[in-house]
Amino acid sequence: MINAKILFGTVWIALALLLGACSQHENNNVAKDNINNAKSTVVENANPEKIAFHEGVTIDITQYENEEQYHSLLQTLQQNLKAIVQKDKAEFEEGFLSQAAVEANIFWIENSNRYQFLGKPIITEQNAYRIDISVEYRTSDDGKIKTTIYNFGKNDDGDWKITLID
Repeated sequence: MINAKILFGTVWIALALLLGACSQHENNNVAKDNINNAKSTVVENANPEKIAFHEGVTIDITQYENEEQYHSLLQTLQQNLKAIVQKDKAEFEEGFLSQAAVEANIFWIENSNRYQFLGKPIITEQNAYRIDISVEYRTSDDGKIKTTIYNFGKNDDGDWKITLID
């Protein structure tokens, strides 16, 4: 009789441990699901491609605001980006080094695309006569973030002008 009580007690303890372990495993899965859902929400919210498209120029040039040597260069860039958004041919042409450079890049305004320029441009000095600026943009048709590179060269007066939008 004592052996039956011991066996019965042992079975109850084993059953309690087994149920506790299963319950703990299920709670872990629920917790993992909650963490994964939270991570997914953060990633989606951080992804600019998931944010609504807003036509215009919203580039952030604050990282260069204390660098005087880039002031006129960035001003030319911003004017050109606004001209693309507004499909303003006269304003678009103004920032280029030559008419040939305008003709090579006129497709930016001679199309039906709507543009949003965003993010932080990156300035890369190639040499004393060439500076490149990478700019992120997207169009209303697909919303995917793309990068274009503005190549700048100096004119005869030493002013930086656009030679190519690559």
